[in-house]
Amino acid sequence: MKKLVLLALLVSATSSLAYADNRCGGTQGVSCNGFYNRFDALKVLLEVENSTQDAEQNLAIVEAAQKRYNLNLRYVVDNFVHLQQALGGGGATADTRQAFNLILQALRGPRTLDMLVTSYIELLRAENSKEDAALNFILVAEKVSSSPASFSQANRFFTSLLLLLGNNHTNYARDVFSRAMFVSKTYSLTDLHTSFKMLLNTENSIEDSIGNFDLVLRGADRCGDLTKATLDFLQVLQQYSNSQTKEARNMFIRLYEI
Repeated sequence: MKKLVLLALLVSATSSLAYADNRCGGTQGVSCNGFYNRFDALKVLLEVENSTQDAEQNLAIVEAAQKRYNLNLRYVVDNFVHLQQALGGGGATADTRQAFNLILQALRGPRTLDMLVTSYIELLRAENSKEDAALNFILVAEKVSSSPASFSQANRFFTSLLLLLGNNHTNYARDVFSRAMFVSKTYSLTDLHTSFKMLLNTENSIEDSIGNFDLVLRGADRCGDLTKATLDFLQVLQQYSNSQTKEARNMFIRLYEI
């Protein structure tokens, strides 16, 4: 009986709350200061959950993360809830816990929890499925570890590739992303995106565009200038037309001696 009364009080206290993006401690400018205890946390978690049991289990997950990474409790709760809402609310408990675990695995160095949650949601919104979004997040975390780019920069680069190619071409986006991240110590992600977009706009297929991108990167390594290599290749391609990609590539290879 007491548990039912407590649940009614919790639901009543939180029924008017909205979570567009009012996370504390991030770029939203909301302060995490002030008294905030486990009861406050549970109220917020109950607002988006279907059962008290799930909310209590989520609280245990949140508290473990808070203690492990020495974070503010409200800050962790706000980010967990924001993530859960983006994934579908109370019907996405398992997905939220899985995504939150992936995010915590990527939490190191200058990366912040709110930035990683935002990055995950950006990938989620750009994709067709939660599964692809999770795999894309893992890929970004893996490739950025050996790149001078920040996590958010790499994440925006990946989402821009999805928008450019379409989220029905996720594997192609991953392919281009991996190639670009490999040379991101030499060329900026902005220049790499510009180069690939120019090549994509002049070809008949994504496959040919990726092959041309590989060749242009070899040319850029030869001349030390990605923009020049891109423009030179496009000029050669223009002479042959995009129905003669193989011939254009061979000519570029001969001219650049690569």
